[in-house]
Amino acid sequence: MSSSLKSTQNNVTQDISSRWITVSTIGVMFYAILLFLYPKGYILGSVILLVLSIAAGWCKKLTWHKNLTLLAIAFVMFTIPHIISFLQETGDMSSIKKAARGIPLLLAAALLIRFKPKQQAIYASFAISLIIAFIIMINEQVIGFERGDYAGFNLNPLMTAIVAVIAFILPSIHTNSIKLRILAYTGICLGVLTVIMSGSKGPFLGLLIVILVFIFMPSRDKPSSNKKYIRFIILSLMGLIMVASMGTNNELFSRTSMAIHNLTSHFENPSSESQISSTAIRLELWKGALVLATEKPIFGYGMTQAQERMGELYEQGYLAKYMGTFTKTHFHSMYFQALGNRGLFGLFTVLFLLIIPTYILLKNKLVNPTYSLSGLLVIISYIITGIADVSLSSTLASSTYFILIIIGVSQVSIYKK
Repeated sequence: MSSSLKSTQNNVTQDISSRWITVSTIGVMFYAILLFLYPKGYILGSVILLVLSIAAGWCKKLTWHKNLTLLAIAFVMFTIPHIISFLQETGDMSSIKKAARGIPLLLAAALLIRFKPKQQAIYASFAISLIIAFIIMINEQVIGFERGDYAGFNLNPLMTAIVAVIAFILPSIHTNSIKLRILAYTGICLGVLTVIMSGSKGPFLGLLIVILVFIFMPSRDKPSSNKKYIRFIILSLMGLIMVASMGTNNELFSRTSMAIHNLTSHFENPSSESQISSTAIRLELWKGALVLATEKPIFGYGMTQAQERMGELYEQGYLAKYMGTFTKTHFHSMYFQALGNRGLFGLFTVLFLLIIPTYILLKNKLVNPTYSLSGLLVIISYIITGIADVSLSSTLASSTYFILIIIGVSQVSIYKK
C-alpha cells in the first residue's frame, strides 16, 4: 500500500515538474520569436518571461545557484559606472536602464535552472527568429533599403543581435534530430544573408570569426565521425557568404574595401578633409577617448562632460579638422565608450561582464556541452562586434546578450534539491 502511495506521489511530482518545464520552454520561445518580429519585441518577450518567473516564485518553484551569484555580481558591477556617471552630471537615466536590463532576467534564470526548457524547442525558436529577420530584410529591400531607416530598428545593433543568435544556434547542427538540423541550417544561412544584405562591416567580421572559431574549437559535443562533414558544410557556408556578397547589390564588400583603404590613408594624412570616413572618424574618437582616460582615469568624465571635452580637444587642434560635428557622438566602440565616459573602472566592468560568463560556461561545460559552446560563441561575437560598435550600450544588442547568456548559464547549472 505504501509503495503504491509513493508511486502515485512520484507520478504527481513528475507531472507538476513536466508542466513547469513546458512553462519555461514557452517563455523562452516567446522571447526568441518576438526578438526580431518588431522593434520592441524584446520588451514583450522579457515581460512574458518575467511574469512566468514571478508566477513560479509565487508557487515556490524557483531556485538559486552559485553561478547566478557570480552572474549577478557581473550584472550589478556593469551598472555601477553608469550610476556614477549619472551622479557626476545628473543626466538622464537611459544608460542606467540599458546597463541594468540583465538584472531582472536573473529571476528567469532561477526558473530555467530548476525547470530546464526543452533544448530542441529553444534552438528551433531562435532559428525561426532568424528566418523572421530575413523576411523583414527582404521586405526592406523591396520597398527600398536605407541604413538610417530600417523597419524601426537601429541597423547595427540589430545585426549585432542577429550575429549573436547565429552564434548561439550554431552548435545545434550537431543534433540527431533531422528536423532541427534542417531548421538550424535554414536559420543560419538566412541569418548570414541578412547580415550580408545589411552591409554592416562589424557584425560581418564578428560572424566570420564566430564561424571560424566554431569550426576549430575543440568540443566533446562534436561527434568525431562527423567532423569532416561538419567542416565541409561550414566551409561551404562561408563560400556562400562570399558568393552572395559579390552577387548582390549590397555595399558590404565595397564598404569593407573602402574601410581598409581609409585606414591606410588616415595614418598617412590624418587631418586631410579628403580622408573623412567612418573608419577615420572612429580612429579620431578613439584617440580622444585615450586622452580623456588619462585626464580622469578612474571613473571618467561621464557622457555629457566627455562630449564637451572632446569638443575642446577639437578646438585645440588635437582632433582632425573634419571632426567638428562628430565630437557629440558616442565613441563607436564598447571598449573606448567605457574608457572615455566611465574610465578604467567602466572598462573593467565591461571586461568583467564578458569574463565571468566565460568562466562559468567553461567550468561547467560537461553539464551541457551544447549550451556551453553556444554561450561561448555568443561572447566571442560580442568581443568582436564591440570593437567598432557600442554593442553593450545599444538596447536590442545588450538585451540579446543578457538573455542568451542567461539561457546558457542556467542550462549548465545543475539543480540540487
